[in-house]
Amino acid sequence: MPNRAYLFLGSSESLLKLNSDFDLREVGGAFVYVKEQSIRRYGLETLDI
Repeated sequence: MPNRAYLFLGSSESLLKLNSDFDLREVGGAFVYVKEQSIRRYGLETLDI
């Protein structure tokens, strides 16, 4: 997956109860999950994927 990735889900889908590297953001009135370059879940802030 690229360093910065976007994940679009359907209206009844969500990652809210899951551990993931994606952050929920609002873009142009729609919600999208965005993954930045680091793996925060493991505390490796500077590791590029």
